[in-house]
Amino acid sequence: MTAVICLIGVAVLAAGCGGQNEEQRAAARSEQLDKLAPTLESRLQAQADSQKTACENELGDFLDALEEIDSRLDIGMTFADYGSKTADAKVAHDRVNASNLTPAACVKAAVAGEDALKSYISAYTIWNDCIQSDYCETEYKEPELQAKWLQASRKHDKAQRLFESVGKAGVIGNRNIPRDVGEVDGTIYGTIASAICANPDPPAASQPCEEIRNILAGGVTEDEEGDLDGRISDLVDALGLNPS
Repeated sequence: MTAVICLIGVAVLAAGCGGQNEEQRAAARSEQLDKLAPTLESRLQAQADSQKTACENELGDFLDALEEIDSRLDIGMTFADYGSKTADAKVAHDRVNASNLTPAACVKAAVAGEDALKSYISAYTIWNDCIQSDYCETEYKEPELQAKWLQASRKHDKAQRLFESVGKAGVIGNRNIPRDVGEVDGTIYGTIASAICANPDPPAASQPCEEIRNILAGGVTEDEEGDLDGRISDLVDALGLNPS
């Protein structure tokens, strides 16, 4: 019995004196994540700026054409001018390559803009049919046209709001260790994987990035926490973020 007690005592002593306790591990983890935070912020903003430019290049002319119709209607338009501006918007719309639209807000802006265009075209059809008819007075169609234009204006406003939201940098995320793969994206670890490890630079970051992604792939178990901390530390070294 004495020998057993002694062995247990030695084991407890070793656990207490060897390695770090939970508080120390948490402090060391926080220190490494603090070092990564400025790099993450910089890369998130660079991603957002790139997405904004891409969205503007693909969608800007179309939304400008819709704005031209909306603003001109405020002061009045002839049927000929309305038809011309609507045709211009349709041409701009047809030039948009949907496969180039990113992120999600840009896609949603394009959809809202397309809905606005449909309302403008519907109004054109109503107006044109009335003009072509011998039994239609445009003034009787005015309420119907105004309703279509109001729909179009609201959809255009929505498209513009979504468009303007593109380019806002994402948040780094919380520092909780994601136990489930569905939790990864809301954490700083998910941001590391997407903002740094999607295209590791410099090349020395490739190995720790690959291992970080592998650990995160199924959620992080308690047994994997040490491995994750170690690979984050390796990534900090690879990025040159440790003072010499």
